[in-house]
Amino acid sequence: MEKLWEGSIAVSRGTISQPRPLGIEADEPGSMWLEDGRLAIRQRSPRAYDGVDIIVTAPADAKLIVQLTHRAIRNTGSRSRFP
Repeated sequence: MEKLWEGSIAVSRGTISQPRPLGIEADEPGSMWLEDGRLAIRQRSPRAYDGVDIIVTAPADAKLIVQLTHRAIRNTGSRSRFP
């Protein structure tokens, strides 16, 4: 099932760099970008598959924060922290 997502990936202490989109859609290059120290995600078209490789430089106790929201239903977002 194809969905349209928006959100961000951030790190509590450290930096995110060199995002490399893994999707196959024609508008993939404009769907993710670095902004204010986080990776902003705003897909322009629905997708059945998407992904991104990033480099995180941070201390071992930093948290990776992933927040995604289904754009059609605003209250379906989730936020996850990974040690």
